[in-house]
Amino acid sequence: MWAKPLADGPIRALFIAPRFTLGDVAQIAARLDIQYETVALWNAHNIGYDPVACPSLPEGGSREQLLGRIEDALNKRLDVIVLGNFDTDILPEELFSDMLDKVAKGTGLVIVHPRNSNDSPLHVVFEALPAVEDILPFWHGVAECSLPGDGLLADVGYIRAHRDGRIVMLQYPGDAPRNHCLIQPPAAALDMDALHEENNYALVARAICVAAKRLDGVRIASLQDIAPAGPQEDEIPPDLYPEFIQAMRDSVVAQPARPFLFTLNRPADRRYAVSAQLRRADSSVLITWNDPDLMSAGATNHRFEIPVGPGAYTLDVWLRAKSGVVDWHSADLVLPGWPEFHGLKLEKTWLLPNDSLEVSLEVRPVANHTREAAVYVRAVDGYGRVVSDTTANVSHKGGTVRLRLHFSDLLSALVRIEAFALEGAPRVFSEWELHSACRETRYVSVRQRPGPTVLDMVAAAPEPREYAAMHYLRQMAEMNVRWLHAPAGEPAIVLAARQQLRLLPQVDNEAVAAARRGRHREPCLMNPAFREKNGEIIRDTTLRHWAGGFGRYSLGNGNCLSPVSPYVCQCRHCLA
Repeated sequence: MWAKPLADGPIRALFIAPRFTLGDVAQIAARLDIQYETVALWNAHNIGYDPVACPSLPEGGSREQLLGRIEDALNKRLDVIVLGNFDTDILPEELFSDMLDKVAKGTGLVIVHPRNSNDSPLHVVFEALPAVEDILPFWHGVAECSLPGDGLLADVGYIRAHRDGRIVMLQYPGDAPRNHCLIQPPAAALDMDALHEENNYALVARAICVAAKRLDGVRIASLQDIAPAGPQEDEIPPDLYPEFIQAMRDSVVAQPARPFLFTLNRPADRRYAVSAQLRRADSSVLITWNDPDLMSAGATNHRFEIPVGPGAYTLDVWLRAKSGVVDWHSADLVLPGWPEFHGLKLEKTWLLPNDSLEVSLEVRPVANHTREAAVYVRAVDGYGRVVSDTTANVSHKGGTVRLRLHFSDLLSALVRIEAFALEGAPRVFSEWELHSACRETRYVSVRQRPGPTVLDMVAAAPEPREYAAMHYLRQMAEMNVRWLHAPAGEPAIVLAARQQLRLLPQVDNEAVAAARRGRHREPCLMNPAFREKNGEIIRDTTLRHWAGGFGRYSLGNGNCLSPVSPYVCQCRHCLA
């Protein structure tokens, strides 16, 4: 998506990372023009297999075999080496020295999620190297990634020069992920969105390109909305009413196409083709546009127009030569205009399969008496079907709008409520119009009936908290797995339903790994204190999953009366 094909051909890359994280390499290869080789380490702290965890030797999994593969790969011609999500101190000192020698001769090095201590040789070497300051930072032109904490990209990435080569380090905030070697999921699982995932991979793709010296030429320095916005704050006389000022702004932003301008870091050295794309959070719709006019050689900026309405968007722009992508740039934009609304409220946060739901919102008024708007609300289930919709007409006066959705025989455990405001009278709206409208979304759980007892496939998994877990759930659904067994919680309900899976929530776990004195089960199922505490946990958790559930719950895996089958618990509570 981001740079395929890449100008001047693919990047030759070597990826070294733990074996359960290498899905990121396939993801980046789908977005960046690379020819790559991988070496899968056993985990973040061991190169070869762990004989305790795996008594039989996996093919090619010994430390010596993996080190031999790394040495062979280093003898090949490479543009960049990527080390992801492991402690580089586990590499032999001679091997790491050879790697740095290769970097000194011009090969790039990208280090992501370093597990090293602050006083490790890697950090000592990195801090001693001079910063690269004669190019735009690789995070420049990357949109919101939804990283943990503040998530400022300038605090995440660093570039150093090592003679003829470059070293790029990505130190994300938060704990290192279990199943990623290149990107970092958000702190809250419900914040995971395809838009932020794409931006994460765009950041890594840029880091690889900068380390390989493939983004050193013409680059997009800035991208901005240049539509007339009415008077600026410092241009407004102090005695004008806010309504009058807003009316002036509304009169200038109502136009079918919106102009944008991007500026280059230097004059264009050739003619370039320009393309753009509009994305929105929680939406799979992509609006792409190819500018019929080429950017002239010697130009420092380029103006283009896209039909787009008010709301929040991510705008992506590509600069292309005949051989491929030269640069790309993304910007998060909030475009003003009318109609727009706020204060979206739902009558309730859960539904029955046969139910109704009132949706209310506030539409801002506009001074022009000839203008009118339509508010369109629809419900989309976990299978992507529109299961209910309704429309209301709104005059220029705006105000509170209330609409009611009616549902019948809902099958999904989750319904997405989408509200749109569009200019003009109510009508049948196209997806193009809806994508370019002011929009907000909410999710509502559905209380499903248990249904008949049938033989179904159930997949047990930890709580989905990473993008990789979402891909695994999607693959399981495609393999006709219908149920996900995972720890109870709102993220599990929402994320499972998004992938068309039913959640079997694990409300507690009574498994026992050992028995005290070999005969006393801990916890004892007959202990009154344990039973009272356990009952409260089960009652509270099942109540939280009343909506969005299917009336079935789990007490976890591995439950038994005793860890040793010939015996049962013989504590005083059981023998009383």
